[in-house]
Amino acid sequence: MQYRGEACVLSTPALPTLTGTGEVFSWANVCEDGSMYFLRESIEGEEKKVEATGILPRDAFPKWASEYFVCAHVWRSYLPSPLEMSMLHSQQTLPEHLRSYIPEKHVDSTWHLLQS
Repeated sequence: MQYRGEACVLSTPALPTLTGTGEVFSWANVCEDGSMYFLRESIEGEEKKVEATGILPRDAFPKWASEYFVCAHVWRSYLPSPLEMSMLHSQQTLPEHLRSYIPEKHVDSTWHLLQS
């Protein structure tokens, strides 16, 4: 999380680091109550793996915020190889094959403060 105009970033390893080089699809969902969660679908050969973060509750975000926008930041210094990234589509609900992965619990990891 980074607040507009701030040099500090709150970060948490909500999902384990990927080690493969296959395709990865990321999904973000902002819920009606203002909470959000993320899913990651990785494909290595014939094997698909879907992982979900926990829910980031509305209370974790600034009270003054009335809108949320999802964006993707690529931290090139952490990438071991080139990356091609694109947005495939946007819709109100997750694709059918991902709906069973919707998390029921909050993010369960430790947050760290990073300063630039």
